[in-house]
Amino acid sequence: MTGVQTCALPIYTPQDETGAHGKVLHLLRAIQAAEASYSHVNGYYDTLECLLQTPCIAGVPSPSRYLSADVVRDLPATGYRFQFRSGSRATGRRPLDPVSSTGSTSYAIVATPSAPAARTGATHAYCADDGGVVFMAPDGRLPMVEGGHCVDRSHPIR
Repeated sequence: MTGVQTCALPIYTPQDETGAHGKVLHLLRAIQAAEASYSHVNGYYDTLECLLQTPCIAGVPSPSRYLSADVVRDLPATGYRFQFRSGSRATGRRPLDPVSSTGSTSYAIVATPSAPAARTGATHAYCADDGGVVFMAPDGRLPMVEGGHCVDRSHPIR
């Protein structure tokens, strides 16, 4: 046999997710969009607090807001625990550019069902990173993150 061998991975679509799952996906995608905008302006990613207009960059007392406070307020209502994982520490685009002390070159955010949510049927965990794709962990376990990137990319959600 010659040529390239391929392996089909299951692709999950939004209609596969309902209720809390759909809300979790919506929030993860909102965070990804905010991180992409923040990175476009600043050259690196940052924590959710910094996306909410917290002055994280020295000399910038009133930064732009990249993430709606509604998104952060809605996180607990999903029944999922969200954890932000930073990659390597960011540096400025130019040597004298100010950089947030929490800035990073990559990030991942994981969402795992809380015990009460798991008892009511929430069985999947999720990982989203700066690659723009949300990945699902069907077993509900905490997805592995290395260097601010989701490790298991076998269940992408489109």
